[in-house]
Amino acid sequence: MLACMREIPRRCRWTRWRISNAWFDQVPASFGYAKFRCYHVPSAPASNLSNSYLMLLYRALIAACFFCGWVPANCCELSLGYTEHPSAPYLEGEGTNIPARPGIAVEIVTSAATQAGCTVHLVRAANLRVLRSVGTGDVDGMILISFDAARGREMIFPRKGEQVDASRRLATLSYFLYRRKGGKLDWDGANLSNPEGLPIGVNTGFSIADLLRQLGAKLDEVPTTEQNLGKLRLGRLAGYAMQEHIADPVIQRLHFDHEIEKVPVPLQIKNYYLVFSQKFYAAHPDIADKMWATIAEKREQMTKTLLLQYHD
Repeated sequence: MLACMREIPRRCRWTRWRISNAWFDQVPASFGYAKFRCYHVPSAPASNLSNSYLMLLYRALIAACFFCGWVPANCCELSLGYTEHPSAPYLEGEGTNIPARPGIAVEIVTSAATQAGCTVHLVRAANLRVLRSVGTGDVDGMILISFDAARGREMIFPRKGEQVDASRRLATLSYFLYRRKGGKLDWDGANLSNPEGLPIGVNTGFSIADLLRQLGAKLDEVPTTEQNLGKLRLGRLAGYAMQEHIADPVIQRLHFDHEIEKVPVPLQIKNYYLVFSQKFYAAHPDIADKMWATIAEKREQMTKTLLLQYHD
Protein backbone atom coordinates (compact mmCIF):
# COMPACT_ATOMS: atom_id res chain seq x y z
CA MET A 1 0.00 0.00 0.00
CA LEU A 2 1.51 3.28 -1.02
CA ALA A 3 0.18 6.82 -0.69
CA CYS A 4 2.80 9.44 -1.50
CA MET A 5 2.88 12.94 -2.90
CA ARG A 6 6.41 12.33 -4.13
CA GLU A 7 8.34 9.27 -5.18
CA ILE A 8 10.25 7.64 -2.33
CA PRO A 9 14.01 7.84 -2.92
CA ARG A 10 15.78 4.56 -3.61
CA ARG A 11 17.46 4.58 -0.24
CA CYS A 12 13.99 4.60 1.42
CA ARG A 13 12.90 1.37 -0.17
CA TRP A 14 12.42 -1.80 1.78
CA THR A 15 15.50 -3.82 2.51
CA ARG A 16 16.77 -6.33 5.08
CA TRP A 17 16.67 -5.63 8.79
CA ARG A 18 17.88 -7.87 11.60
CA ILE A 19 15.83 -8.47 14.74
CA SER A 20 17.37 -10.89 17.24
CA ASN A 21 18.80 -13.71 15.13
CA ALA A 22 16.30 -13.62 12.26
CA TRP A 23 16.67 -11.85 8.93
CA PHE A 24 13.58 -10.31 7.39
CA ASP A 25 12.97 -9.22 3.83
CA GLN A 26 10.92 -6.12 3.07
CA VAL A 27 11.31 -4.52 6.48
CA PRO A 28 12.68 -0.96 6.42
CA ALA A 29 16.38 -0.41 6.99
CA SER A 30 15.57 2.13 9.71
CA PHE A 31 12.44 3.52 11.30
CA GLY A 32 12.97 7.23 11.80
CA TYR A 33 10.65 9.59 13.55
CA ALA A 34 10.58 12.23 10.80
CA LYS A 35 6.93 12.87 9.95
CA PHE A 36 6.54 13.39 6.24
CA ARG A 37 4.09 13.06 3.43
CA CYS A 38 4.03 9.33 2.72
CA TYR A 39 3.20 5.98 4.24
CA HIS A 40 4.54 2.79 2.72
CA VAL A 41 2.99 -0.45 3.95
CA PRO A 42 4.40 -3.55 2.24
CA SER A 43 2.73 -6.91 2.03
CA ALA A 44 3.96 -9.42 4.59
CA PRO A 45 6.78 -11.73 3.46
CA ALA A 46 5.48 -15.21 2.77
CA SER A 47 8.31 -17.48 3.88
CA ASN A 48 10.57 -15.61 6.28
CA LEU A 49 7.90 -14.90 8.89
CA SER A 50 6.31 -18.31 9.30
CA ASN A 51 6.84 -18.11 13.03
CA SER A 52 3.65 -16.64 14.55
CA TYR A 53 5.54 -14.51 17.06
CA LEU A 54 7.66 -12.91 14.37
CA MET A 55 4.57 -12.32 12.23
CA LEU A 56 2.89 -10.48 15.10
CA LEU A 57 6.01 -8.37 15.62
CA TYR A 58 6.14 -7.53 11.92
CA ARG A 59 2.47 -6.48 11.89
CA ALA A 60 3.01 -4.36 15.00
CA LEU A 61 5.82 -2.47 13.29
CA ILE A 62 3.71 -1.87 10.21
CA ALA A 63 0.78 -0.65 12.32
CA ALA A 64 3.03 1.77 14.22
CA CYS A 65 4.42 3.13 10.97
CA PHE A 66 0.98 3.63 9.43
CA PHE A 67 -1.04 4.96 12.35
CA CYS A 68 1.64 7.09 14.02
CA GLY A 69 2.95 8.59 10.82
CA TRP A 70 6.46 7.14 11.17
CA VAL A 71 8.38 6.72 7.95
CA PRO A 72 11.93 5.77 7.04
CA ALA A 73 14.18 8.65 8.10
CA ASN A 74 15.46 9.36 4.57
CA CYS A 75 12.03 9.65 2.96
CA CYS A 76 12.01 13.44 2.49
CA GLU A 77 12.77 15.10 -0.83
CA LEU A 78 13.48 18.81 -0.67
CA SER A 79 13.91 21.28 -3.55
CA LEU A 80 16.17 24.22 -2.71
CA GLY A 81 17.08 27.09 -5.02
CA TYR A 82 19.83 29.66 -5.07
CA THR A 83 21.14 32.37 -7.36
CA GLU A 84 22.87 31.52 -10.62
CA HIS A 85 25.53 34.15 -9.91
CA PRO A 86 28.65 33.12 -7.98
CA SER A 87 29.15 34.23 -4.40
CA ALA A 88 32.42 32.43 -3.70
CA PRO A 89 33.21 30.68 -1.48
CA TYR A 90 29.62 30.42 -0.24
CA LEU A 91 28.05 29.75 -3.65
CA GLU A 92 30.42 28.44 -6.29
CA GLY A 93 30.02 28.22 -10.05
CA GLU A 94 27.87 30.25 -12.40
CA GLY A 95 24.71 29.63 -14.39
CA THR A 96 22.30 26.75 -13.86
CA ASN A 97 24.94 24.02 -13.44
CA ILE A 98 25.69 22.67 -9.96
CA PRO A 99 29.46 22.13 -9.57
CA ALA A 100 30.90 19.21 -7.62
CA ARG A 101 32.03 21.71 -4.97
CA PRO A 102 28.93 23.92 -4.83
CA GLY A 103 30.06 26.26 -2.05
CA ILE A 104 30.21 26.48 1.72
CA ALA A 105 26.58 27.53 2.22
CA VAL A 106 25.30 24.73 -0.01
CA GLU A 107 27.44 22.13 1.75
CA ILE A 108 26.23 23.25 5.19
CA VAL A 109 22.60 23.08 4.06
CA THR A 110 22.90 19.68 2.39
CA SER A 111 24.58 18.30 5.51
CA ALA A 112 21.71 19.62 7.63
CA ALA A 113 19.20 18.11 5.19
CA THR A 114 20.87 14.70 5.42
CA GLN A 115 20.62 14.81 9.22
CA ALA A 116 16.92 15.65 8.87
CA GLY A 117 16.47 12.62 6.61
CA CYS A 118 16.08 14.57 3.36
CA THR A 119 17.46 14.26 -0.14
CA VAL A 120 18.11 17.72 -1.61
CA HIS A 121 17.40 18.67 -5.22
CA LEU A 122 19.28 21.89 -6.05
CA VAL A 123 17.98 24.46 -8.54
CA ARG A 124 19.82 27.54 -9.80
CA ALA A 125 18.20 30.50 -11.55
CA ALA A 126 18.16 34.28 -11.52
CA ASN A 127 17.79 35.66 -8.00
CA LEU A 128 14.31 37.11 -8.56
CA ARG A 129 13.08 33.91 -10.20
CA VAL A 130 14.16 31.81 -7.22
CA LEU A 131 12.53 34.27 -4.82
CA ARG A 132 9.26 34.11 -6.76
CA SER A 133 9.37 30.30 -6.91
CA VAL A 134 9.78 30.06 -3.14
CA GLY A 135 7.02 32.63 -2.68
CA THR A 136 4.60 30.55 -4.75
CA GLY A 137 5.70 27.25 -3.20
CA ASP A 138 7.04 25.82 -6.48
CA VAL A 139 10.44 25.50 -4.75
CA ASP A 140 10.61 24.43 -1.10
CA GLY A 141 13.31 26.84 0.01
CA MET A 142 16.21 29.14 -0.84
CA ILE A 143 19.84 29.11 0.28
CA LEU A 144 21.70 32.24 1.48
CA ILE A 145 19.07 34.97 1.57
CA SER A 146 18.90 38.03 3.79
CA PHE A 147 15.80 39.24 5.57
CA ASP A 148 13.59 42.14 4.61
CA ALA A 149 9.94 42.85 5.41
CA ALA A 150 8.58 41.69 2.05
CA ARG A 151 10.52 38.44 2.16
CA GLY A 152 9.41 37.92 5.75
CA ARG A 153 5.79 38.01 4.59
CA GLU A 154 6.29 35.66 1.66
CA MET A 155 8.59 32.98 3.11
CA ILE A 156 9.60 31.48 6.43
CA PHE A 157 12.77 32.57 8.24
CA PRO A 158 13.96 31.02 11.52
CA ARG A 159 12.48 33.10 14.29
CA LYS A 160 12.72 33.63 18.01
CA GLY A 161 9.44 35.19 18.99
CA GLU A 162 8.71 37.96 16.51
CA GLN A 163 12.35 38.47 15.55
CA VAL A 164 14.48 36.60 13.02
CA ASP A 165 16.80 34.27 14.94
CA ALA A 166 20.35 35.27 14.00
CA SER A 167 21.77 32.27 15.87
CA ARG A 168 20.40 30.05 13.09
CA ARG A 169 21.90 32.05 10.22
CA LEU A 170 24.00 30.52 7.46
CA ALA A 171 26.53 33.35 7.25
CA THR A 172 27.19 37.00 8.05
CA LEU A 173 28.33 39.05 5.05
CA SER A 174 29.24 42.71 4.52
CA TYR A 175 28.22 45.12 1.78
CA PHE A 176 30.63 47.89 0.78
CA LEU A 177 30.50 50.79 -1.63
CA TYR A 178 33.04 50.87 -4.46
CA ARG A 179 34.06 54.04 -6.29
CA ARG A 180 36.59 55.15 -8.87
CA LYS A 181 39.86 56.20 -7.28
CA GLY A 182 39.55 59.90 -6.55
CA GLY A 183 35.74 59.69 -6.68
CA LYS A 184 33.61 61.82 -4.35
CA LEU A 185 31.11 59.17 -3.25
CA ASP A 186 31.45 58.59 0.50
CA TRP A 187 29.80 56.82 3.43
CA ASP A 188 30.59 57.41 7.11
CA GLY A 189 28.30 54.74 8.55
CA ALA A 190 25.30 57.06 8.80
CA ASN A 191 25.39 59.56 5.94
CA LEU A 192 25.73 58.99 2.21
CA SER A 193 27.48 61.73 0.24
CA ASN A 194 27.16 61.71 -3.54
CA PRO A 195 28.04 65.18 -4.84
CA GLU A 196 28.38 63.90 -8.43
CA GLY A 197 24.70 62.96 -8.46
CA LEU A 198 25.30 59.86 -10.57
CA PRO A 199 23.39 56.64 -9.83
CA ILE A 200 24.78 53.86 -7.68
CA GLY A 201 24.92 50.44 -9.27
CA VAL A 202 23.37 47.36 -7.66
CA ASN A 203 22.77 43.83 -8.88
CA THR A 204 19.18 43.08 -9.84
CA GLY A 205 17.21 41.54 -6.97
CA PHE A 206 19.76 42.27 -4.24
CA SER A 207 18.23 43.61 -1.03
CA ILE A 208 20.85 46.34 -0.54
CA ALA A 209 18.80 48.38 -3.01
CA ASP A 210 16.21 48.99 -0.27
CA LEU A 211 18.77 50.62 2.03
CA LEU A 212 20.14 52.80 -0.74
CA ARG A 213 16.65 54.00 -1.65
CA GLN A 214 16.06 54.89 2.00
CA LEU A 215 19.27 56.93 1.86
CA GLY A 216 17.92 58.81 -1.15
CA ALA A 217 20.22 57.30 -3.76
CA LYS A 218 19.32 56.97 -7.41
CA LEU A 219 19.93 53.38 -8.50
CA ASP A 220 20.98 51.59 -11.66
CA GLU A 221 20.20 47.85 -11.53
CA VAL A 222 21.84 45.34 -13.87
CA PRO A 223 22.25 41.56 -13.53
CA THR A 224 25.98 41.06 -12.95
CA THR A 225 28.94 42.37 -10.97
CA GLU A 226 31.03 42.60 -14.15
CA GLN A 227 28.47 44.92 -15.76
CA ASN A 228 28.32 47.20 -12.76
CA LEU A 229 32.09 47.43 -12.39
CA GLY A 230 32.45 48.14 -16.09
CA LYS A 231 29.97 51.03 -15.86
CA LEU A 232 31.70 52.35 -12.75
CA ARG A 233 35.08 52.24 -14.48
CA LEU A 234 33.66 54.20 -17.43
CA GLY A 235 32.29 56.93 -15.14
CA ARG A 236 28.62 56.09 -15.65
CA LEU A 237 28.10 55.33 -11.96
CA ALA A 238 29.10 57.19 -8.81
CA GLY A 239 29.62 53.87 -7.08
CA TYR A 240 28.66 50.25 -6.81
CA ALA A 241 27.21 48.47 -3.76
CA MET A 242 28.09 44.80 -3.36
CA GLN A 243 29.22 42.20 -0.86
CA GLU A 244 32.99 42.36 -0.61
CA HIS A 245 33.53 38.62 -1.01
CA ILE A 246 31.86 38.90 -4.44
CA ALA A 247 33.23 42.24 -5.69
CA ASP A 248 36.86 41.95 -4.55
CA PRO A 249 37.75 38.82 -6.57
CA VAL A 250 36.08 40.21 -9.71
CA ILE A 251 37.99 43.50 -9.41
CA GLN A 252 41.24 41.56 -9.15
CA ARG A 253 40.35 39.23 -12.02
CA LEU A 254 39.47 42.16 -14.32
CA HIS A 255 42.60 44.07 -13.19
CA PHE A 256 40.48 47.04 -12.10
CA ASP A 257 42.21 47.34 -8.72
CA HIS A 258 44.32 50.29 -9.89
CA GLU A 259 41.15 52.18 -10.94
CA ILE A 260 38.51 51.18 -8.37
CA GLU A 261 38.68 51.39 -4.58
CA LYS A 262 36.52 50.30 -1.67
CA VAL A 263 34.97 52.87 0.68
CA PRO A 264 36.44 51.71 4.02
CA VAL A 265 33.30 51.77 6.19
CA PRO A 266 30.88 48.86 5.55
CA LEU A 267 27.61 49.97 4.02
CA GLN A 268 25.73 47.18 5.78
CA ILE A 269 26.49 43.96 7.63
CA LYS A 270 23.77 41.37 7.10
CA ASN A 271 22.90 37.86 8.18
CA TYR A 272 21.94 35.30 5.54
CA TYR A 273 19.65 32.33 6.05
CA LEU A 274 18.14 29.17 4.68
CA VAL A 275 14.44 29.97 4.20
CA PHE A 276 11.42 27.81 3.39
CA SER A 277 8.24 28.38 1.44
CA GLN A 278 5.09 28.87 3.47
CA LYS A 279 3.66 25.76 1.80
CA PHE A 280 6.56 23.53 2.84
CA TYR A 281 6.81 24.90 6.37
CA ALA A 282 3.08 24.52 7.00
CA ALA A 283 3.35 20.84 6.10
CA HIS A 284 6.74 20.04 7.66
CA PRO A 285 7.81 22.47 10.40
CA ASP A 286 9.72 19.68 12.17
CA ILE A 287 12.04 19.18 9.19
CA ALA A 288 12.71 22.92 8.83
CA ASP A 289 13.36 23.34 12.55
CA LYS A 290 15.72 20.37 12.62
CA MET A 291 17.71 21.76 9.69
CA TRP A 292 17.98 25.21 11.26
CA ALA A 293 19.11 23.66 14.55
CA THR A 294 21.82 21.66 12.75
CA ILE A 295 22.99 24.80 10.91
CA ALA A 296 23.28 26.67 14.22
CA GLU A 297 25.23 23.80 15.76
CA LYS A 298 27.64 23.09 12.89
CA ARG A 299 27.93 26.39 10.98
CA GLU A 300 31.09 27.77 12.57
CA GLN A 301 33.12 24.56 12.49
CA MET A 302 32.02 23.60 8.98
CA THR A 303 32.75 27.10 7.67
CA LYS A 304 36.21 27.09 9.21
CA THR A 305 37.01 23.65 7.78
CA LEU A 306 35.56 24.29 4.33
CA LEU A 307 37.27 27.68 3.96
CA LEU A 308 40.61 25.89 4.03
CA GLN A 309 39.45 23.48 1.33
CA TYR A 310 37.98 26.14 -0.94
CA HIS A 311 41.08 28.30 -0.66
CA ASP A 312 43.41 25.46 -1.67
